[in-house]
Amino acid sequence: MNLNFLKFNFRLCFGVILVITSTGALALENSPEWYCKNVASEKMGNIINSCGIGFGADESEARDLAFDHAKKEFDKICSISDDCQGHAVNANPKRTTCEEVGKKIKCYRLIEFKIGERSSRTHVSSIASSAVMQNSPVSNAPVTNPGPPDNGMSLSVEKVKDKKKKYDFRLNLKNDSNQFLLVNLTDILCFRGDVHGMIKNTFFNTGPRSIGLAPGEVKGKTLVCDHGMSAAGDFRVVVSRIYENPSHDGKTPGKVVGENLEWLGKNI
Repeated sequence: MNLNFLKFNFRLCFGVILVITSTGALALENSPEWYCKNVASEKMGNIINSCGIGFGADESEARDLAFDHAKKEFDKICSISDDCQGHAVNANPKRTTCEEVGKKIKCYRLIEFKIGERSSRTHVSSIASSAVMQNSPVSNAPVTNPGPPDNGMSLSVEKVKDKKKKYDFRLNLKNDSNQFLLVNLTDILCFRGDVHGMIKNTFFNTGPRSIGLAPGEVKGKTLVCDHGMSAAGDFRVVVSRIYENPSHDGKTPGKVVGENLEWLGKNI
């Protein structure tokens, strides 16, 4: 048999195998069923891929709950990993897929968490001190390192009540801008020491999932930071994103106009 003919066929077959393998990997990545319907979480080096599932009356509620559950899954892994606790973490939202299940919406959400160097916890922004309950081990000393000047919003926290595996607090937001603003609960982060918590509404986590403010308006909301385990250290709350609300409905976000507004309650 001709040697050149054999070489040609080998190259052709090898090329087809490469194409099929690459196409299969791409199809697997783009398929709604490729990951989060089969895997809850996975740690690969300094990357933690975390999935969450959420059921809701509408897609917005289901997506928010799926986000919360993905973050909680990550927090469980991080809390028992020496190379995660106390380290800087960057979150990279990946694919979200939703489907109708009866009269409900079910969403799968994947978030990639990248673990960085051990964090020095440089504080980005904090406005106002906290008026705390007498039985809460928190000082009134605010962080004075200013953050981005154009946040358009100020933040304070009061009535912090430590409950060992979680803590309640009163979040106060003031719209200092001349436009309608919006904060989603999924963009509020909370910590106890180096332990990440999950923000929840009180009363079985029921209630609005966003806070809308008209120009000059002040709103307060009691929230729960559920960190799922006994923890010690400072209390910290961060509003990671502030949105325009051009529809003035208190629900629909526009473009991001501010970020990383932070409050720190020193544990004493």
